[in-house]
Amino acid sequence: DDNHAWVEAWADGEWYFLGACEPEPVLNLGWFNSPASRGLLMHTRVFGNYDGPEEKVMIGPNFTEINLIDNYAKTARVDFTVVDESGSPVDSALVDFKIYNYAEFYPALSKYTDAQGRTFLTAGMGDMMAWASKNGKYGYSKVSFGKDAEVKITISDQHSLAPQSMMIVPPPETANIPEVTPEQRAENDRRFAQEDSIRKAYMATFIATDSSEKGRFLALSAGNHEVISKFLEDHPDERALDLLKSLSNKDMIDVTRPILDESYNAFDAILCPRVENEFLSPYKSFFAGRFGTELSKEELSVPTNLIKWVQDSVTVVRDPKAWSIPMSPAGVYQTRMADVRSRNIFFVALARTLGIDARKDPVTGKIQYKEDGQWVDVDFEASSQVVAPTGTLVLNYEPTAILANPGYYSHFTVSKIENGRTKLLTFDEGQVDMGGGVSWANIFKKGTSLDVGDYVLVSGNRLSDGSVPVTMQQFSVKEGETTALDLRITIPEDRLSVIGSFDAETKYRIEPDSEPVSVLSTTGRGFYVIGFLTPRQEPSVHAINDIIAAKAKLEVWNRPILLLTTAEGLGWLNEYSASLPSNVHLGIIPDSLDLKGHRMPYFLLADTFNRVFFTTEGYTIGLGDQLITAIAKL
Repeated sequence: DDNHAWVEAWADGEWYFLGACEPEPVLNLGWFNSPASRGLLMHTRVFGNYDGPEEKVMIGPNFTEINLIDNYAKTARVDFTVVDESGSPVDSALVDFKIYNYAEFYPALSKYTDAQGRTFLTAGMGDMMAWASKNGKYGYSKVSFGKDAEVKITISDQHSLAPQSMMIVPPPETANIPEVTPEQRAENDRRFAQEDSIRKAYMATFIATDSSEKGRFLALSAGNHEVISKFLEDHPDERALDLLKSLSNKDMIDVTRPILDESYNAFDAILCPRVENEFLSPYKSFFAGRFGTELSKEELSVPTNLIKWVQDSVTVVRDPKAWSIPMSPAGVYQTRMADVRSRNIFFVALARTLGIDARKDPVTGKIQYKEDGQWVDVDFEASSQVVAPTGTLVLNYEPTAILANPGYYSHFTVSKIENGRTKLLTFDEGQVDMGGGVSWANIFKKGTSLDVGDYVLVSGNRLSDGSVPVTMQQFSVKEGETTALDLRITIPEDRLSVIGSFDAETKYRIEPDSEPVSVLSTTGRGFYVIGFLTPRQEPSVHAINDIIAAKAKLEVWNRPILLLTTAEGLGWLNEYSASLPSNVHLGIIPDSLDLKGHRMPYFLLADTFNRVFFTTEGYTIGLGDQLITAIAKL
């Protein structure tokens, strides 16, 4: 589960790719060659009306989206026909092509049907979901590229509430790895080392964290520490700390002093300047300078008056094919034109400047303002504003030794169906691909409040070969009522079998100048994990972070985990030692060990009778959870 971005470059009449911030010695080579060959879609957006030979997915007023999957993986084309309940073709139906990712059928790409209700897609030889909709009606079908040639989807407003089970299978691996000479590799490694030293010298100027709140903000600020430090020095009070707390961790890295000063000094306004993930720009002083001249502060301080003024004053440009890049609140005021997203950001920004507590709801994405302690939904088309009616969703789940507490994004998600399309409820808590996210036990076990409406629950557990047994269930939430569903997660019951061997007498060094010791002498008799890592490369960094995320569970297991890298990379590995589980041991990969044919990082779950029960190699997400799942089956 994840996505990735990289760079393509035009040379000698054709496109090549490179690893962006991790360039290899030759073109068409990156750590992601193998996972990219298992990709379903590779697409990019080109500004303007692009006229190249690639398959065009969407032509909008300001961009062209093109499909590049043929450059990376074996592909197949599927033709789709969307019909209504009478069997007639549906013109201009929107077809969302959804990939199972982070326990959601994620709409990775969308296309419209023609007058005959037809469209097509070329994709990698695996499974995805095609979801068609128009005017609130919808239908969907699982699609297997390479097996299905034509798929018909019927859209309707009547749908089954029974759970639907399916197996989602990703494309097979067909990586093409260009040759690299030893001389090219050595020169690339030399440049990497030089670049690492430059970066480390810069990072050494960052401020180390301490236990205080101020210390935490300074540590998060990284290279922006002078801005944060001087701001806190000039304003050593709770208001300054509250302002920083209202921002995201990433904001600490790039927020500017004018943004901080403007919000700090706007004492009549709501403190937080951020609405969603827009580029932060100053707006409070801009609006405040117009109160009493262009804007009536007294009149607009009544939320219903502000809603009507925005509705009357800002022309909303609605183009479903446009690339929605948010305008600044000041820009919306000056042009009096915006798309829906920019209009919503503008409303919240102006409301906060007026002292009205307003927000974009972090879970549902609705625009709201607070009145008498309750969040009221903003409807620019309605004559009055109301508090949305709600019900309760409870998910029933029987914990197992393998999966005691399913995670949101890792094992299940909930999406609301709006106008025939799904919209994910974003229960964000932390960085999901580093082990964050909420769980069944802390949100859904006792029940959580949801707006009245129709929803879909998706649940699954990705297996070691990449396939996922998925259950999808539609349901409704009714006002004042509790909807209880079973959270269905299929986990194969069979225990792990022996799949290979690894010699536990293999000797390695703990330090470059230390005497070799055997794996067995480190692990003692019994099960252990051994991992081989390439220093500083993203797949190995991800693997380490995944192990850190699963620290508590791996420490409960309390068997040795041996992480080995090159002698040159041992210092890099030691940088993580304080955060890794206490049962982790570090060392150097022995020269005598032949790891050719294996992609790094390469992990094995084995025992000291030389039996291997589980392996994973190359880029993967959730390594810690994969190990825990495998360990539970021993």
